[in-house]
Amino acid sequence: MTTNTNLPLAIQLLRVALAPDQGQGRADSLLAILGVGPDYVRQHVAALDTALGPFSPGLAGLDELIRKAEEAVSTSRPTVARQHVISQVVLRHFAGPIPSGGRQLALFDLAAGQATLADAEDVGYVENFVPVDSQATEDLWQTVETRLRPAIKAALGGNALGNAPHVSTLRQAVALHHIRNPQTLIVHNQSYADALQSGVDRMAKTPYAAHAFEQRYQIAAAGPEALRLGAEAIYDRLIKLHEEGGLFRLSVQRLFEKVCDRFDTKGVQILSPASRNKEFLLGDLPAITINRASGEAGPGVPIDEADEIVMPLTPRLLVSVGLPDGTRSIPDDEVDWYNALQVRLAREYLIYRPAATFMATDFASWRS
Repeated sequence: MTTNTNLPLAIQLLRVALAPDQGQGRADSLLAILGVGPDYVRQHVAALDTALGPFSPGLAGLDELIRKAEEAVSTSRPTVARQHVISQVVLRHFAGPIPSGGRQLALFDLAAGQATLADAEDVGYVENFVPVDSQATEDLWQTVETRLRPAIKAALGGNALGNAPHVSTLRQAVALHHIRNPQTLIVHNQSYADALQSGVDRMAKTPYAAHAFEQRYQIAAAGPEALRLGAEAIYDRLIKLHEEGGLFRLSVQRLFEKVCDRFDTKGVQILSPASRNKEFLLGDLPAITINRASGEAGPGVPIDEADEIVMPLTPRLLVSVGLPDGTRSIPDDEVDWYNALQVRLAREYLIYRPAATFMATDFASWRS
């Protein structure tokens, strides 16, 4: 990559961020462009193209990256109100025939302690989960979900592990459900608040804070309060992105890409109940990280510390990413162990096939 120390520092740093992307438009590149400022990048796009050399997608490609960055945080872009955090492809596998009711699934409300019947499209969604440009994220998820149905069929038939595209789809489906859940938003908001506080504290101790204060208020900075206001002014763009939801929109995409990257070399195990009358159920946080050594599971186990991450895709199919490739029929107690994990970590509801033999007493014992 060409070295050019005559470039502004911000563009030099952007060059480092964009080189690995080569025009793919991954979230890290879009975030880097937004951090520098799309208009500022446009002013230096020719120099950036030259500096990137063979790693550049060309002037047209760079213009397209800038456009994508702007669209990803635009409040005028198309949105989808009802966003399924559990794929309908998966949910429909848990539906069963109901007399005079078509195909429905059982939805157990943990707070009420009662089960009701529901259509798959009316379950597993969060209103405005990604608040801006959400049609784009739905399109991204759809690239996985359109491949998931044949991958599940192959897994149920014992033919998935010999097919690299199916294995990749199963990995990506688990990755998708790992990051597309309400817990991700909670973690994001807390991480943002912590990072902003830390960043402002550090920036207030630098000359940049005094300069920003003078530019904003047209008077010299005097005292720590003024320096902190100057530091906060430096973070104005980031704060606006967070408040409008654009930062979360890109964070979700970034997490999906990072988890998929980590999963690329991981093995896949396909598990099914050995007994005909045993089935898996689904909680509202269905993709569960597990650390076998510590015995811990769930959101408290980061993806980098997990031995495996598991998710039921149908009542008779559970996929585990992280262990060596293989297919196993598992005994009743192991099925119960995986079901107990789903029940214990669920926040609001459980999903299962209406004809399954689950009882409220099972759920109470697994949550105790």
